[in-house]
Amino acid sequence: MSSSAAAAADDRKRKRMISNRESARRSRMRRQKLIGDLIAEKAALEGSIGEANQKLSGAWGRYSALEAENERLRAEKERLAEYAASLNEVLATYREIEVGGADGVPDFSADQAGFQNPWSDFGVRSSSAQLVTDCF
Repeated sequence: MSSSAAAAADDRKRKRMISNRESARRSRMRRQKLIGDLIAEKAALEGSIGEANQKLSGAWGRYSALEAENERLRAEKERLAEYAASLNEVLATYREIEVGGADGVPDFSADQAGFQNPWSDFGVRSSSAQLVTDCF
């Protein structure tokens, strides 16, 4: 082998070595950029998770408040239903007195006793049974 052939082989070997080093450097730079991008994405996702957790916490608080309000309204509905039933009993008793029962209780209607209908002074419908049922 001649010295010029050996020099050419050494030159190719040196160029290949330089090319490999440059390729390895570019590969390391791509890897570093990818790692940086992944770290930034992780931080953004953690921020999104924090915001979502805050929203969820707020929604859960509102849900709990609405659930308590719903329970209160159910209890009030039950109380008002019992009150309406009681009023209906009073109304039934009033009607028995108004019409006069078999027991000889006198009829105290407005026409016979000379009194005005107390409901008419307030612009309320005269059907008091309708009043109780309209509440619900």
